[in-house]
Order: sequence, then structure tokens, then C-alpha cells
Amino acid sequence: MKSEIQGAGASRVVQRGAHWLPWVVLGAGCLGTVLTCVLIDRGQQRMEQERFMRQVARMEAAIQERFVTVSNLLRSARAFTWASEEVTDMEWARYFRSIQTQFTDGIVGLGYVRKIARTDADAFEQRLRAAGSKDFEIDRRGTGDWLYVVTAIEPQERNTRVLGLDVAAGNTRREAAEAAARSNALVLSRRIRLDYESREVPGFLLFLPIYAVGENDVLRMPATDRLAAVQGWVYASIRVDELLADMPLHAAAQLELTVYERGADNLVTLLHGTHAGDREVPARYPEFKTVRSLGLLGRDWPISYGSTEEFEQLGGAWMIWVLGAGGLLTSVIGAVL
Repeated sequence: MKSEIQGAGASRVVQRGAHWLPWVVLGAGCLGTVLTCVLIDRGQQRMEQERFMRQVARMEAAIQERFVTVSNLLRSARAFTWASEEVTDMEWARYFRSIQTQFTDGIVGLGYVRKIARTDADAFEQRLRAAGSKDFEIDRRGTGDWLYVVTAIEPQERNTRVLGLDVAAGNTRREAAEAAARSNALVLSRRIRLDYESREVPGFLLFLPIYAVGENDVLRMPATDRLAAVQGWVYASIRVDELLADMPLHAAAQLELTVYERGADNLVTLLHGTHAGDREVPARYPEFKTVRSLGLLGRDWPISYGSTEEFEQLGGAWMIWVLGAGGLLTSVIGAVL
């Protein structure tokens, strides 16, 4: 009798334990699934962040590559001027036709600037007219002792109101030209308004100096003396929108970029945005974002990079949901069985 009572008690204990066992299995399975998903999600986020930064690096390299192209064009143009006593617009037009197939990716103009004393402006103007530039007229709005006159620009039909312009009459152009002369290097201007196709468009000028003395003499000169020795400049006009518009496609990157320019006063100005000013495109907040500073030929460009929807859809976030659903389903089946 005693043994029967003890057996019945043990049976009730086993039954109570069996009642709670499925819930224990389900809870343990769910907890294990959640922990596994958290660990995998963190690893996936690291992988996606690394993929994002690789695309950012490709984008930076692509932007720099475009400036290498225009830099090489200007070095070639400077070598052409060394072989000419007086660069006329007709000579420049012939040279431009020989290299115009290289005008891509935002390069919209190739020009030559001659430094002349203001007292020599009339005689210089007459000399160029006699050489064939019958309508050549020097811009005399400036007040300085020296004029930096655009004596040749191509293609002329698109770069309107540029021939005869005094680069020294405005601060932005003059500062870039003189910085290039003092450093004996390529220098990019701050953002300006380019006269292009009879309208103003945002862009830059990239200057390369030409000296009246030999390269070895220039290298021995202190920077403060080089401006006095400069004879002129070759320069390229660059449109901001055409330079950067197709950059993500060119770099094979699923990124949106917003480019700023940092001035001497440390203030930043918007240069270009993937959807800047486009009210048809709704605002969105990218999953991955970073801001990096890119130094370009004397300028500092802070650039904001953000992942696109395409980038985020190509990621492995869906795997977490599949794994979580599978883990929960397995836990439920285990608890039922």
C-alpha cells in the first residue's frame, strides 16, 4: 500500500514536469535563436560597413583620376606654349583641335592667359589684332598694375565673353592664378560662375603657370619672387555638374554623394549633391553614411557619402529574418514534439 502511494506521487511529479518541459524547450530555443541572430547581425553589419567603405575609396579614387586627366592636359598645353613666341587664338585653335577628343568629364574650356603691364595694354591689344584677332579687346575693369588677360580660349563658340577677360580683375580667379605662380604647381580655384554657352554655370578654373625663365631658375627662386617671373598661365574651365554627375556610375558604386568646399574661413559651401534641388526625389536617411575630406590641387572638399537603396538591398539583412523565422519554427516544433 505504501509503495502504491509513493508511486502515485512520483507519477504526479513526472506529469507536472512533462507539462512544463515544452515551454522550457520553446524558451531555450527562442533565446538561442535571438542570441544567434544578434551575433550574426553584428557580423553582417561589419561586413556591410566594410563593403560601404570600399565603395567610398573607389569613389575618391575616381574623383582624383578625373583631375589627373585635366592636369595632364594642362601640362601638355604648357609644353605647346614653350614652342611659340606669342600664343595667338588661331594657334591655340589648331592645338585644341589636336587634343579635343580628350575633353570629357566636365572639362569645357582650355585657355591661355598672358600677364601684361596695364601701361602696355593698348599696344598689346593692337598687336593681337594685327596678328589676326580683329575683334580682340582687353577687359579694363581692374585697377591693378598688372593684367592677366585671356588671349586664347577653346572652344570659343561655347566659352562666351571670355576672350580678353582680365583674370586679375576678380579675387577668386586672381588668387588661384597667383597661388599657382608662387607654388609652381597646379591650383584649383574656388567655385565661380563660368560664362558657358551664353549663360552662367557653376564651375572652377585650374591654373598652371608659365614662366619667362627656365625651370631650374624657377626652382631656385623663393616663392615670393616667382609671381614676378611668371609670363602667363594655361588653364582649364571645369563644370561642377558634369564633373561629378556620373561619378557613382563611373566608380561602380551604389552611393549618393554631397560635395562641399571648405573656404579659408573654414566655412563650407555646397558644390554638388546627387539630388540637390530635386524636389521630385523624397528625402531618405541612408543606412550607412560617412564624411571624408578630399584634398584636390590646393582645395579641401568635405564629401558626404551615403548608401543608396540599391546598396542596402544587395546586403544580407534578409538572412537575419530567414534565420530568425527558421529558429522560431524549429523551437515550436521541438516544443510540440
